[in-house]
Amino acid sequence: MTFCGALHAHHHNEDGVFDLLEREFPELSDAMDRMREEHKVVARTVEELEALLTSGAAPATLRAEVDRLATRLGEHFTYEEAQLVPALTRTRAVPGT
Repeated sequence: MTFCGALHAHHHNEDGVFDLLEREFPELSDAMDRMREEHKVVARTVEELEALLTSGAAPATLRAEVDRLATRLGEHFTYEEAQLVPALTRTRAVPGT
């Protein structure tokens, strides 16, 4: 659950960074929208996992839910990296030089 709390804080902070990146890189607008939506899906998955934990679900059920969360996070991070790294590493002309 500590990891889930840290994940929530990370995504919350990242959503704010996305606003800044979107202004700097307007071509990433669609990708940013998708990543924000994925944050919502991950948050719902975490909530479902938390509900299972408090319900006394069987370990196999909990493992399946953790696996589902891990899969979603893996897909999200892969997409995020594919979209952001090229933009963030691209050299931009500095105005006035």
